[in-house]
Amino acid sequence: MRQSKIQKCIFTLGLVLLLSVFAPWTAKAVSAATQEAKLNVNAQSIVKGKTFSLVVYNRGEATVSYTSSDTDIATVSQNGVVKGISLGKATITATVKDSDGAKVNLTCTITVGTPATSVSFTKKTINLIVGERLMLDKIVLPLSTVENPKFYSLNSSVASVSAGGRVAARTEGSTLVYSLLDNGQFAVCKVNVYSLEEYTNTYGLTESESDYIASHPEVYSTGTADETSSDAPANE
Repeated sequence: MRQSKIQKCIFTLGLVLLLSVFAPWTAKAVSAATQEAKLNVNAQSIVKGKTFSLVVYNRGEATVSYTSSDTDIATVSQNGVVKGISLGKATITATVKDSDGAKVNLTCTITVGTPATSVSFTKKTINLIVGERLMLDKIVLPLSTVENPKFYSLNSSVASVSAGGRVAARTEGSTLVYSLLDNGQFAVCKVNVYSLEEYTNTYGLTESESDYIASHPEVYSTGTADETSSDAPANE
């Protein structure tokens, strides 16, 4: 009995030592496939019948295969192109596999929804000072839609607009900003851009506007807009 216990102890100790030797190699193999690999999005809404492309970044030499949890809702090609089939949610899994066979699964939740039928701006005209930025307020119907309208400025040198609808006043002048839907419906907003002096003489300044301008002299003292923005212009 005593000898049997000793043998079990020796076996257990040997197993622990064996795992301690090979575990680092296993961890390396897994990390080689997962080190920097990631999807361009973890969740995405698409309109029924439309497509969206998933991309795995930093995959190195690893291969990628895609599967859908519910092909009745969303399908995916082996190039990562997702198509909305019917309303609902599905999970797309991207399996990243390296040459040693180590793999990792990256997932993206896809919501398939209805298209928009109409879009409108809450204001038909806005007046801005050179250097100012303003998010356009819009109403997209139905409220349950997952479609995001596209934005376009007729003259982006006067005022550009980001993909999310933020207008940036660049130089004095006027332009039209459009919000477009896939069905062809659109809304228009006129954007007038003034110098600080002209705007003040025409409209005056509220106390909050004066305080804001005073705190941003690098923008308003030059009479030209800062070209940097957290939102990339949709038409530049």
